[in-house]
Amino acid sequence: MVTCIAFSACPRTPAAVADGGTAALATTSGGGDHRRGWPVYLDHCVECHGEGRRGDGDRSARLEVRPANLRDPLLLATRSDDQIAKAIAQGGAFVGKSKAMPAFREELSERDVMDLLALLRGDALVLEDCFPGAEVWTRLTPPDARDPVMAAYALGRPRAGRPRVASTGEAPKGGSLVGLALFTEVSLPRAGTTPVALLVDPSGALSGVRVGLPPGDREKAQRDLEAGLRAGKSEALGPLLERLTAAARRENP
Repeated sequence: MVTCIAFSACPRTPAAVADGGTAALATTSGGGDHRRGWPVYLDHCVECHGEGRRGDGDRSARLEVRPANLRDPLLLATRSDDQIAKAIAQGGAFVGKSKAMPAFREELSERDVMDLLALLRGDALVLEDCFPGAEVWTRLTPPDARDPVMAAYALGRPRAGRPRVASTGEAPKGGSLVGLALFTEVSLPRAGTTPVALLVDPSGALSGVRVGLPPGDREKAQRDLEAGLRAGKSEALGPLLERLTAAARRENP
């Protein structure tokens, strides 16, 4: 069924989520469990959103409004847990989204909803972790683009709450470019397909890598991927880094 709301930036594939091994995901603040969330997702979401969560499930082509791409990195940044829970329970129209998304309050318990949140947030890349000082993010690629690129800006004042997400291509007035991020996925040993963000500074130089894994696994994976990129040994990520560098130079000539 349709769930046209924000959940996850670039979540891992179902196989890695289901195995519960080294790739185990974190729970939400509400105490949800990703292992219970996956069966809930299969029963209520996969038909429209698909196993890859890109909004391309078996029913998606028959719907007037395409189901949300739950791998869109901006979606998680613009929804709180409470907003997501209300959308699941009350339906899309209740939160100003598509009427095609039904309400699940009669089918799902509060625990089911928290388990879905744990699944869909557990391996997400968080914008605040990419550029902590950024106050505004803007999308530089179309919403449905694969490996989306986004620019982060600072406004010169302390950020209150979540960073704001501007319209596509809209640089904030008076903002200074902090850096660019490209969101993609790579296959990692034991973890399987894993979300990754490549980060460059305004000049286009690599400033870091972020990986959607739990603490402990995350730090080593980030170090290894960054070292491979700096050494020019990453065939998968090297071309994407070149693309990101070129985008930074266009934004900050």
